[in-house]
Amino acid sequence: MADILITGFPRSGTTLVASLLNTQPDVIALAEPFALPQGQDREGAVEHIRALMHDYRSQALAGSPLVTKHMGGRIPDNWVEPPKENGGLRRVLEERGALLFDKPLTDDFTLVAKHPAEFTALADLLVDHFPLYAVVRDPLAVMAAWQTVDMPINRGRMPMLERLAPTDWRVQLDAIEEPLERQVKLLSLQLQTYLSLPKGRLLRYEDLIANPRATLAPICPGRSAYPEQSAFDPVQRYVGVDFSALAKRLMPLLPMIEEIYPDFARRWEAYLPARTVVPVAEGSLTRQMPIPVAPHTTDPPRVFVMGAYIPAGGTRMAYEIGHVASEDMGFACYAVKWGHESPEQSFFDYPASFASVDRAELAGLLRPQDLLVCNPSFSNGSVGLTHHCRKLMYVQGFNTFSTLDCWFDRHVAVGSFVQDFLANIYGVEAPVIAPFVSTRGLTPTDWWNREPNSIWLYLKGEGGLQIALVARLREELRRIDPAAEAAIDWEGSILRAGEYRQHDLLRKLGERQHLVSLSICEGFGLVPLEAMALGTMVLGFDGFGGRDYVRSGANCRVQPYPNLAGIAQDLVHCLRHPESTATIASRGPATAARYSQERFRESWRRELALMLGR
Repeated sequence: MADILITGFPRSGTTLVASLLNTQPDVIALAEPFALPQGQDREGAVEHIRALMHDYRSQALAGSPLVTKHMGGRIPDNWVEPPKENGGLRRVLEERGALLFDKPLTDDFTLVAKHPAEFTALADLLVDHFPLYAVVRDPLAVMAAWQTVDMPINRGRMPMLERLAPTDWRVQLDAIEEPLERQVKLLSLQLQTYLSLPKGRLLRYEDLIANPRATLAPICPGRSAYPEQSAFDPVQRYVGVDFSALAKRLMPLLPMIEEIYPDFARRWEAYLPARTVVPVAEGSLTRQMPIPVAPHTTDPPRVFVMGAYIPAGGTRMAYEIGHVASEDMGFACYAVKWGHESPEQSFFDYPASFASVDRAELAGLLRPQDLLVCNPSFSNGSVGLTHHCRKLMYVQGFNTFSTLDCWFDRHVAVGSFVQDFLANIYGVEAPVIAPFVSTRGLTPTDWWNREPNSIWLYLKGEGGLQIALVARLREELRRIDPAAEAAIDWEGSILRAGEYRQHDLLRKLGERQHLVSLSICEGFGLVPLEAMALGTMVLGFDGFGGRDYVRSGANCRVQPYPNLAGIAQDLVHCLRHPESTATIASRGPATAARYSQERFRESWRRELALMLGR
């Protein structure tokens, strides 16, 4: 017996999936059959869906008609009008009513129900009860389609999703009024959800059109031939839609999009904006381009990495950029010493050693063709003005500098939160290259074999504030569950940033069942992601920058700052419900796998090739 749920972007092909599945024997696929009652909480809605799936199965086996959306007594491949020549909005032609599926069924037939809004909103809960698949489609084509239909999504609304979504989703959406901005936020939330599903649960519309049998094989073996499908060019189909404007709005989502569509940027290159812009003296915005090498400079470029051996996550990633330039591209690379740091004094292990130069000597050593790689915390705003070479800034935070040095040739953001910060505050449109996590050589203990209810409290930042946060968390926990608070060894659970060498830190992260991060501001947040890679349940603050990969309820349980009460509630829930906690923790490694060192290196090879002309 197989009960399967389908969700996906509006206008991504979920109706087509239902239509195709209904051509197969021993399969019934329903199109948005459920009308969930008003006033239900999220858990109640899930239980209602479970009951409805049971009832629909019984009705189908009894030969009774089933309530579903349809058109003229059948579920079509599309129930929206074709595009109009006058550019008017396309009507939805669906109706709702009882439909008889006149086909023989075995007792264990496959029952499928699709709901784009409801099942996305409840995905974090539904995955514990059903196989849940998501239909995705090229996001720019999806956004273009949304501009042409007479549906709530055209106005930036998905009423059922908004009604059933987690509270933080509703808060984010309620803060946005502009329809197009709401569309982008809705698309972002859906991408986050679908990327958090178990491996193999994404169905690409483009693959469905090309090969329905192979694409739908995880759901149905495809014993009968599927109707042949044909693709169309979105630009030709959606005449009058400004694809360039939509593409620009999608740039902050590029890291998530490229997880599903690695060729997205290449496919839409003509419509995407320049990769980076930077304010110039007149106050206008200028496209950033690689600086051409002067005709007389024949010596190859050299790469200088500011603070490469300072023991911090951001400088380690800057070192890795230099390592890509050196190992993969053959450039000479130098570590610029900020103080007395050295690789031997760091808590990181470095795969190669660079020759060192003192920062006081740097300006005199640089030539026009050389490249300086720098984090923003090392510039008071003047490095870009006083160092005459190519200059690349990897912006890995938003609270480590007072003013961004805008005199660099290219800025690259560590994640979408930093990317938005740069765009909104400085007018810099920076591409995103996420950092990587690696637990190579470590085999973490299975979650169930770790000490029950064991936790780490991860502290990073101003010490007094962190200790005060721990004290308040204890108060909140004591108010909710005094026994749980008393059972925790608070002093023995503190894990401070920079306290251990990297390998020892990773080993510790994999020893306990839970990591509670009280780090308030993170440009990205490597430690929580490393904990995910090791199968540890992550709780605490999302750190702002962590929102690229945290999916509360799906691969972690996190809260926006300063919701300590929510963290306490999450922790109690995890301690009381280890089975569901273990399930959530088990999804962490798949999330972390998307941030591989190989992907990091390939992305930086492309960036460095632009900067250095190779």
